[in-house]
Amino acid sequence: MSKKKINFTTKQGRIMIISLVIIIVIVGSFLGIRLNSLIVNFVEHNVASNASQMAIDVNEQLESDIREMTALAKYIEKDYSVAKRLIYSSSASDSFAKMGLLDIEGKSVCGDQLDDGMRSYAQSAFKGRNTVGYKDGIGL
Repeated sequence: MSKKKINFTTKQGRIMIISLVIIIVIVGSFLGIRLNSLIVNFVEHNVASNASQMAIDVNEQLESDIREMTALAKYIEKDYSVAKRLIYSSSASDSFAKMGLLDIEGKSVCGDQLDDGMRSYAQSAFKGRNTVGYKDGIGL
């Protein structure tokens, strides 16, 4: 069996080198496109999954806060004298929450003061409407 050496200085050798380079570039391009597609799909799936889980967590927290406020409202309705004690003990357990008791005009009776921009939400709630207010720097 004879081994044939390829002479890269000849026309045939140059064509072979150019052909190999073109094949490598084409295959590399297809691999790069496929890899990019896989990464994009992976990231999209993870972002959607994280957003969904975060929405579930926020919903659970809001439901928990509403249950707590509903329970506080029932206690206050039965005996107004316990209002301050209940509000201060609830707000002390959560340093990120602001709680207070407002009169019908939206003025604070006890607890944290209501920001002026939030008074319209409070007055809407007094009229029996489901109300959620948001203010930059304060939150919901």
